[in-house]
Order: sequence, then C-alpha cells, then structure tokens
Amino acid sequence: MSFLSTSDLCKTVAFVSRGWEEAARVHLISCPLVSLNPGNLHAYLASTNARSNHYKRIHISKFDFDNPRPEESRLLETFASTATAPITQLRIDYFPHRVETMSPEVIAILTNCHNLKFLHLSPRILSVKEAGTSVPQIMKFLSVKNLEISMYYNSHIGIGPAIEETIFEVVKLFPNLGKLKGDNLPKNVVEYLLSKKASVESIVWQFDDPDLPVPILIVNHPWYRFS
Repeated sequence: MSFLSTSDLCKTVAFVSRGWEEAARVHLISCPLVSLNPGNLHAYLASTNARSNHYKRIHISKFDFDNPRPEESRLLETFASTATAPITQLRIDYFPHRVETMSPEVIAILTNCHNLKFLHLSPRILSVKEAGTSVPQIMKFLSVKNLEISMYYNSHIGIGPAIEETIFEVVKLFPNLGKLKGDNLPKNVVEYLLSKKASVESIVWQFDDPDLPVPILIVNHPWYRFS
C-alpha cells in the first residue's frame, strides 16, 4: 500500500484539478452557439486570436453577402482564414440565387471549415445577383454530413423553378451527406438523394401546407432506392 504525505497529496490533487479545469474550459467554451454579425465580428476575432478561444458552433447573420460593404468583406475574409478551422456546426443566413453567383465570402468560409459536420442555410432575403464568383466544378465540401435548407422567411414569395434548380446544385456540393432537412424540397433533389449516387441516410421533408403540418421522414434503404 502506497502512502502520500499531506503536502504531496495536495500538490497532486491541485495538479490534476488544474488539468481538469483547463480541459473543461476548452470544452465549455466550444459548446455555446455564438451569433456573429457586422456589429460584433471584429470584437470576436480580436478575442479569439488573443485567447485562442475558438468556438465550434457559429451562427452568421445580418450580413449582406450579395453586396457586402468593404469593411464587412474584410472582416469575413479574416474570419474565414483565422477562425473557421475548429467549427463543426455552422448556421448562415444566406442562400444563393444561383450557384454560379455564390458569395465568395461564403465559399471561403466553407472551404476553410475543414471540420464542419453540420450546415444550416436560411436566407432572410432571397435577392437576385447577376455577378459573383463561380464555384469551381471540382469544389466539393466533403466533411459536411448534415445539411438543413430553410426557406421559411421567403415562403410567401413561393419557390420557383430557378430556386429549385439552385437547391439541387447546392445539395450536390455536399456528396457525403448523411442527413438532409428542407422546406418544400424539389422532387429532383429527393430523387437524387435516394439514388445510388448519394450516401444520404435520411431526409426530413417539411411542407408549408397547413394540411401537412408534420414533416415527412424518408429513410434511405437499398430496398427502396430508385433504380
């Protein structure tokens, strides 16, 4: 039977406690969902760069990604290059009118989120933009397993054929999806995800129709795949 003196025991407990505290601090800092907007992003970047408190769950809102002001564009570029690596869950209040005109700031953020598993896209205003940065054909975001697309704030204007095609093209940017949740998903998106070309395990299909208040859950199983 080993014996530790009182002083040695106190030193050992203090050492272990400091280790637990440090590990707990890193974990707790990364857990909250942090909302970033043009008013607080600069302070967030200053804080995270100084203390290395990199959060894993981020919500980016109130940015005009289609026509960002120069200072906002610079902030987003800095965010993409310095604060995105730890992110595992990302919510962006944005959806492109066309993939060909996708915001370069959003592309940079997604490209640098190497550990991203969950992505939620939800535009507050669905605007039309004629110019933009084309997404390279070879660009795919392989780490994302869970994708949510919400058009709730734009449901009153309806989802036209152009937006349906954009949803389809956006979904194809994430070839390793396991789960997809969306409002009024186009038929071709569902068919594509249930085909042998995709790895999706389940689809949650939400409708704006008051007669269908409960979302439909589709479980992808080889027996039920489209041929």
